[in-house]
Amino acid sequence: MALVLAGCIEPESRSPYESLLAVPADRDMREAPLADRLPGGREDAERRRRSASPSASNSPLAKGIPDRAKGSIVAGGRAFGIDAPVIHWFDPGGFDAYAGGNPERPGPARSLHYEPGRPGLGRQLEKVRERVDLFVLHYDAVGLSSTCASALNNRGLSVHFMVDLDGTIYQALDVVDTAWHARHANSRSVGVEIAHIGAYPPGPSPLDDWYVRGKDGLQLDLRPGSVREQLSNPRYRTGPARPSKVSGRIHGRYLEQPDFTPEQYASLAALTRGLLEIFPRLRADYPRDRSGRLRRDVLSRREFDNFRGLLGHWHVTEDKIDPGPAFDWDRLVRESLQPR
Repeated sequence: MALVLAGCIEPESRSPYESLLAVPADRDMREAPLADRLPGGREDAERRRRSASPSASNSPLAKGIPDRAKGSIVAGGRAFGIDAPVIHWFDPGGFDAYAGGNPERPGPARSLHYEPGRPGLGRQLEKVRERVDLFVLHYDAVGLSSTCASALNNRGLSVHFMVDLDGTIYQALDVVDTAWHARHANSRSVGVEIAHIGAYPPGPSPLDDWYVRGKDGLQLDLRPGSVREQLSNPRYRTGPARPSKVSGRIHGRYLEQPDFTPEQYASLAALTRGLLEIFPRLRADYPRDRSGRLRRDVLSRREFDNFRGLLGHWHVTEDKIDPGPAFDWDRLVRESLQPR
């Protein structure tokens, strides 16, 4: 039985390891540097970064936004400051979810990987503010935002934000537009893909290829030739926020997962804080059971319709497990409510 993954890749009949690395069968996956074993490798990632430019975006809302508006997220064509590094779809090195097409330019509508505006509301921020009340958290299951952006594009999907291992936030869509990332949550939500290889049952898994045991506990493999070479910050040296794997059950399945990085938590908190300011209906809380603990199952449709706040992908659909048992929901809530 295939393990159900999440984020930027979808379940297949092959093993998650084979699906993720996608290398020729006659090549020993554990001999080559990890960066070479990712889809496209270093060369493909560098080519995507070089080819991105402000003029390439199909977004009708990119005009008028200050060039290189670092430390801001874009809503309705306006920049809202946050305390985190942000690379936008119109920036060099950005990932552009509008590249599949634009309804205001010639081209078939089926090429779109998102829905322009929000259903029945268009792109007017003041109207969209009264609709959006969910922030859906995913892990990308491919480990790097550059790989995630390519995978989403290949699948005809999209997400508003990606948060890389080093905490760099990539905004791929204006939040007034509807990303295709979480089924029936799309029209009400903002979505984020957090770079992480995923959660797995105990035993051999892709985690073995991404993490090494150091003197201070579990560390990301950041040696020369590793994933570090595809990050926005090539000097990145940090690892998981906690030194050991975190285990837990989601939908009754027992899973293990290394924690996310401190930089990712800091950027997610800044991003959440910014979204709370933009969208007054969004709440800094997550689904809880009667005792106040995190819900680790899918919400019923009635519960979903009545909920406002932070959701895991697993709360939306039963065949997803992201962002996994290691994600520290209380940390995100606590830090997102701290003043700047």
